[in-house]
Amino acid sequence: MRRWKSFRNLANSTLTMLSILIPTYGFLPQQLVIDLVWQLKQRSFNWEIIVTEDASGKLEQIDCESINSIHPNVQCHILDQNLGRFAHRQFLARSAKFSRLLFIDDDAVLPEDFILKYEPYISSKAAVFGGMTYADTMPTDTDRHLRWKVGKKKEQIPARIRNEAPYARLQTCNFLIDKAVMLDLPSHKEISGYGHEDTMMGYDLRYAFVEVLHIDNPIEHSYIELSDVFMEKTEEAVGNLARLIKAGKIDEDVTLYRVYTKLKKTGMHRVLKWYVYNNRIPLLARLFRANPPLVLFDIYKLGILTKKLRKFV
Repeated sequence: MRRWKSFRNLANSTLTMLSILIPTYGFLPQQLVIDLVWQLKQRSFNWEIIVTEDASGKLEQIDCESINSIHPNVQCHILDQNLGRFAHRQFLARSAKFSRLLFIDDDAVLPEDFILKYEPYISSKAAVFGGMTYADTMPTDTDRHLRWKVGKKKEQIPARIRNEAPYARLQTCNFLIDKAVMLDLPSHKEISGYGHEDTMMGYDLRYAFVEVLHIDNPIEHSYIELSDVFMEKTEEAVGNLARLIKAGKIDEDVTLYRVYTKLKKTGMHRVLKWYVYNNRIPLLARLFRANPPLVLFDIYKLGILTKKLRKFV
């Protein structure tokens, strides 16, 4: 396996330089790297791409040599141990040669002008978020309808809307940030596994007075999770949110918590919790069927949050 390389003939520090960082877990982002290299070769600045696999144990699916062979400026590395989502990103940031970092999710499908749209911001100090999109057509597999619909209706947000509340609407699927800023971000012990890393990054950037900009430069998520897997991750994320609320790190910028506090004032949160936990099986059955209504998804999450917060009262 190729060792970390030293780049020769780098231009002086006044020129634009960019480290593109792709954390992956059991997934080979070979096409993503090929597309990035094609776009980067059209530009005149210095760059590197680093892919690291977070010790998923699925090594038969991870062929780093095939990625390393794409271009001399590309590196792929398999970690010795699983670091978790936040620590994995920190590891990549420390490994980067350059001071400006572009993080991209491993299942991203890029528009042809993706790098071109980021280029004007590479020399700035702002944290810049490109957003995400999903395919216009609902998947043929009914088991993937829920994840697609949540993504399409709740996550595919134009920059104009995201910029109305820039710190509250971060999406870390693709973003540009200073290395020093990234390495200064604190870890949050309340977060375990999946969920609300974006939320806490928004708070941390705001408290650090880092400018946040949102632009329309979305990646398309190519992998749509099965409904049962997505709901497991959703419950995990709600658990993270409950712990963050208990720790006093969350305010009503978070929509789910804002709705919960309104319901709590009327006592309706208890009714909602009772309803969700006494109808859990039929609720999930409806969410797993074709074209599920997202209002049920929201009700389910509120019921889960109420249940988890009750443990802290």
